[in-house]
Amino acid sequence: MSDARYDPKEIYKSIFGEKMRGHGQKWPRIDLAELRAVNPDVVGWIYMPLSPIHYPVVKERRTPDYYLTHNFSGEPSIHGAICMDFRHGGALSAYSTFFHGHHMRDWSMFKSIVELANPPFLAEHPSLYLFIGGRYFEARVFTGVCYWSYEGGRLAERAEFRDREDFAGWLSAIRENSVIDADVPVTPEDRVAAFCTCAYPKEKTHDQFAAYGVLREIEPER
Repeated sequence: MSDARYDPKEIYKSIFGEKMRGHGQKWPRIDLAELRAVNPDVVGWIYMPLSPIHYPVVKERRTPDYYLTHNFSGEPSIHGAICMDFRHGGALSAYSTFFHGHHMRDWSMFKSIVELANPPFLAEHPSLYLFIGGRYFEARVFTGVCYWSYEGGRLAERAEFRDREDFAGWLSAIRENSVIDADVPVTPEDRVAAFCTCAYPKEKTHDQFAAYGVLREIEPER
């Protein structure tokens, strides 16, 4: 894809600052030791082919607004950083794990997540990829939900469940409210990654959007 919006090299400097090296690398060559030398909060990497999503992931602090206004290198930045929700303690949950990022007009950070609600874009971008805890995962998108931020914990951003039956009910609820039509199977025995960002619909019906992917551990292509 030749569109400059999709070239991460064009936007990394403003997002990561001068301290970040190796951002031209191709998946899955990720040096966590180097990343942690820059920022000890790093827990992994996120990647979506043919998009600008190609970033380190940090664990959100208990002051969750920090990475809304600071980049991966700890410098003030409107781009912020891609964060794993603090409720997960830096590791993938047995149920649902939430990742947050800004919706930027320059197509950086999680702007591409909102575009997954458009069928042609979803067809070209069916999956995101995660490197977390030294393991590689594909997150195949199966649903997407629009919601108001104040309602996030009630449904869209629910992270705690009593058991698999409770989790199954939640999976059914988010699929019932889906704005994404994807024929991707998911069961209560699966784990889910959710990618959350702001949304700015003309009709003012919501202010947040989350895309959900069913996680499968994979062997990285080298």
